Amino acid sequence: MKKTFVLFFTLATTSLVNGQVLKNLGIKGGVSIANQTWNLKSENKTLDADARNGFYGAVSLEFLKSKYLTLTTDFGYCAKGSTQKVANTTNDMPEGNGTYKTYDSKFNYFTLSPMLKARYEVSHFIPYALLGLRMDYQLSYKSDFDYEQIDNDFHKTIWGTNFGVGLEYKTKQLGFLLEGQYQYDFTKVIDTPTSSNNTGLKVNNSAFVICIGLKYYLLKKND
Repeated sequence: MKKTFVLFFTLATTSLVNGQVLKNLGIKGGVSIANQTWNLKSENKTLDADARNGFYGAVSLEFLKSKYLTLTTDFGYCAKGSTQKVANTTNDMPEGNGTYKTYDSKFNYFTLSPMLKARYEVSHFIPYALLGLRMDYQLSYKSDFDYEQIDNDFHKTIWGTNFGVGLEYKTKQLGFLLEGQYQYDFTKVIDTPTSSNNTGLKVNNSAFVICIGLKYYLLKKND
């Protein structure tokens, strides 16, 4: 997977280096609706987790000038993680007293995603679909839980894929877009084996990203 991603990204950047005219560049900003799947291996149990909202922002480069197919590369920041409701217990009510406390876990990632973009231009409107690979690199995390014992087990680099659709309105050299992406991960956030004193833990990230963006189209020299 890593070699495939590197090859894909190399092709994206090489086309620019070799003299391909950059089609456009832009910025995106929006919200990531993220969640995590927590599995206790030895107990074969999945813990309940709820989504958390975070910020998403990226710089976007689009090239390979083609009428229906282009290559776009986004790089920026994405917040992921989850929230969990934990029952408050007392000595008299060890199973819970009916109230809950919400624990928040936030993971901050640098994200890089080269994607193929299928587009169809109709007058000023350009509907499009995205498909590509993604690398997330963990910059930091903050949690209401104590992760000190498993801190070193977190995978800093997460490999995954993106699926997305969007709609752009283009006028002269500017483009305004609304876009949605689903981000699925191949790599686990953490994947510890079971042992005599460890239940074994497996955690997966997933996220929906909804964003708006502004693009600037570069003109050819003979335009």
